Amino acid sequence: MPSSRIPGFYRLGQEDRIKKIKENLKLSDEDVKLLGSGLKPKQADGMIENVIGVYSLPLGVALNFKINDKDYLIPMATEESSVVAAASNAAKIFRSAGGFKACSTKPLMFGQLQVTGCSLPEAASNVLEKKKNLLDLANQADPVLVEAGGGAQDVRARILGDLLVVHLIVNVADAMGANAVNSMCESVAPLIEDLSGGRVNFKILSNYAVERTASAEASIPIESLGDKVAADIVSGFRFAQADVYRAATHNKGI
Repeated sequence: MPSSRIPGFYRLGQEDRIKKIKENLKLSDEDVKLLGSGLKPKQADGMIENVIGVYSLPLGVALNFKINDKDYLIPMATEESSVVAAASNAAKIFRSAGGFKACSTKPLMFGQLQVTGCSLPEAASNVLEKKKNLLDLANQADPVLVEAGGGAQDVRARILGDLLVVHLIVNVADAMGANAVNSMCESVAPLIEDLSGGRVNFKILSNYAVERTASAEASIPIESLGDKVAADIVSGFRFAQADVYRAATHNKGI
């Protein structure tokens, strides 16, 4: 896109905003129609249980973002006023200093299989010796994910007291990954029982995604903010660093 900097965008009416977005992003008429459409009750009924309707949120767009030297318009669905404006304003400030730098790790999620009643550490060794067999079996459970460049990539074993916990490490590509990881865990559970001589109880995704992280940073000269504002930001950081109650909300507050 040419630029995410669109002066006066907030002063435009909704139709003119859509025209401006269409022009900047070179959207087709069909693309624009999607902005005014949403989930239909019949579609929703096929997604979850006991459907009685659908729930909508306003869709706005945050401007001014430059990330890794590329311009982006950021869609934001929220019912809270000022959030889109605040994000756009912050992006405008940091844009003048080069914008944001962002990076992410591979999208690796962990599936956990809890094995009870096995002989340790022998059971762990037996499982790890058949790592390739386990990975092949797991990937057979989700060929679509494998075709998309993801799939099970590693098997690890942890001993927690009298428990063996087997971790199945899965590259979930662009998916959240819960269904894929859980299905893979189910598929390898019988073989893990055979290898360990124990019984697999829990076989489920862990949301402690320590190997699936993203980070972003930006810097700006103090002169662009002024000494007082810069000092207040540092003071607020020290507050959050010292107090968990502030830290839990600090990113939003900033």
